[in-house]
Amino acid sequence: MDTATPINTALLRYGFCVVVAGFPEPTQLTSAQALQIVGPPAFGYDVSYGPLAPAATEQGTGASACTAPGVSLQSSAEARYTQ
Repeated sequence: MDTATPINTALLRYGFCVVVAGFPEPTQLTSAQALQIVGPPAFGYDVSYGPLAPAATEQGTGASACTAPGVSLQSSAEARYTQ
């Protein structure tokens, strides 16, 4: 979090302070056929696909807000001291 250096899964360890970024998915990857290959079950997770945020056209304002359960948007200073 302090250096903005990416950490791949091989280097990730318990206790690291990290920032996780989520990006909108291309609509081509949300079809039932595509989700069989790139969806959470394809990677061994027992959860179904759900977008992080609704499409801008659904909100009407063009702004996006995180709607994933259990996800909090904080500045790096706030996140550092939140346990």
